[in-house]
Amino acid sequence: MPSPWPPRSPCLPLACLLACLLFVLQTANVGAAPPVRGRVLGSKPVSRAKPAGKEHPRQRLPRGTRRLSSRAAAKSLQQIRKAQPTRSLAELRPGLTRYRSIAARIDQLASVHSSAVKTSQLGDAFGLRIAKVELVGSKPVPGKRLRVLIIGGVHAGTEVVGTEAATRFVEMAAKNPSLRNQFDITVIPMLNPSGMVLGTRKNAGGEDINRSFQAGAWTHESRLLRDFAQRETFDLVIDMHGAGNERTNGFFILRGGNDGGMSNRVLSSMKTSSLNDVAGAGGKPAQAGPYRFDRLGSATSETAGTLKAFFASRGARYSYTFEAPTRMNGEAQVRGMVKLLRSTLHNVRKHGDW
Repeated sequence: MPSPWPPRSPCLPLACLLACLLFVLQTANVGAAPPVRGRVLGSKPVSRAKPAGKEHPRQRLPRGTRRLSSRAAAKSLQQIRKAQPTRSLAELRPGLTRYRSIAARIDQLASVHSSAVKTSQLGDAFGLRIAKVELVGSKPVPGKRLRVLIIGGVHAGTEVVGTEAATRFVEMAAKNPSLRNQFDITVIPMLNPSGMVLGTRKNAGGEDINRSFQAGAWTHESRLLRDFAQRETFDLVIDMHGAGNERTNGFFILRGGNDGGMSNRVLSSMKTSSLNDVAGAGGKPAQAGPYRFDRLGSATSETAGTLKAFFASRGARYSYTFEAPTRMNGEAQVRGMVKLLRSTLHNVRKHGDW
């Protein structure tokens, strides 16, 4: 008697097997955890070589900061290129990025520490803002508080340590109410923003601002500072620079006049090995470029039209130029500058001639 079922195909068992296998694989993937990313626990991280080139501190923009608007940046670039037509946009972008990073950090401090950091505008140069920062105490100490002016970025493009140290100092002081209570401090982190964008010592007009504080030589930037100084009186003025002379092998202070040995007290906070040491000849003071050294890390200069000399002539009891050795690691330059700043504030307040 014939079977009532149709004859079975010899391929049917194989098809069933494949279907079952596919079902099992699909079921196993339901709810599966995503693959683990990162290195295996206990393994060593892979070292990544740093890009070659001159080292500068704080290249990256901190999280949460605001950048200069693209429209404002484009306008400033137009003004700078009008003054410097041979410079391409590609050459200017790195300097503009650094300028925007500094500006954003200052804006962020004024936003996060609004009761401690007050920002305004000294003016602008070639379409770029020159920020002025006031550090405000919560409970100012009674009696006389020193009026202090700290300036960075006069030679912003080639001596970036000044701008970075000034900005780093503001970041530190914003979290230090004791410091803000003892002094009235104004900081101008970058007096020469067009020099920062161009990567040069001079501004976009080809002028050296630190030779312009004298009749017949005023630049737009030095006029802004002069006009501000006519409305204010400062006890202590500090202008921060970097020295690239082959004989400048350490930090040193240039005095704006006889400071009664105060600069020696300030320098005592630094390691002897980090201070500029230039040997004199025949018992005479050492000479390094325009600087005349009378002791380790301490010097004078007769250069006309400097910011230091201008404020000394206006009655600032202590007027200094700080110089960091640009041959040194960039971060070490900044830390040394900030250390000198703090030592100056401490010693002038404690031992100053008032």
